[in-house]
Amino acid sequence: MLAIGLIFLVTGIWIAWFGTQDAVAAAERAASLTPLTAASFDDQPAGALVLVEATISPRNRPTFRTFVVYHISEIKGYDEDGDPEWEVVERVTPALMLEADGVIQLANSDYTLEGELTQEDDDPALEGRESDSRRSFSGLVVGQQAMAIGTVETGLEGNELRAELLAGGSRDAYVAAKRAEARFLPIFGGLFAAVGLLMSGVALWMLLRRA
Repeated sequence: MLAIGLIFLVTGIWIAWFGTQDAVAAAERAASLTPLTAASFDDQPAGALVLVEATISPRNRPTFRTFVVYHISEIKGYDEDGDPEWEVVERVTPALMLEADGVIQLANSDYTLEGELTQEDDDPALEGRESDSRRSFSGLVVGQQAMAIGTVETGLEGNELRAELLAGGSRDAYVAAKRAEARFLPIFGGLFAAVGLLMSGVALWMLLRRA
């Protein structure tokens, strides 16, 4: 019990401190960048950190159903309350084209996908899978609003965006979500740490009684 308590304690402190700092930094970085159009993006020097607020271009072909970029998650089990535990098992993030009063080409396919995503679930009967292997798809479709952050890179036909992040929704929505996350994580991490401290205390008390 002592080891488990210490794990909870350290995890809670890590979430409350480092998780919160990451969320704050992500929000402030996005808020500090002015969204660019395709024309202003083309004027940026190579290596510049930029933010683009755009829509998913119809020039992109769907890679699965109507998705042009997506994650696949599967239920790997259930918790004590009977709620499903999801795990991302596949990521499909091609080098997309974005529309921001013109086309902006992504240069890479290894960016992070998050934000306000379109979600669809599989019917396990259609997939020929057991219910505990049911899949869920989260991603972006043509015409959906998205925000990208990354650095400018010189491509064969002009500037391209080497994206770090592609998030569904607007910049303001992303910033609001990260700031909300920064307010929530200290509470969540504090609860984890409190449980860990309690478990560690009980374990030490039991050890002292046996001594």
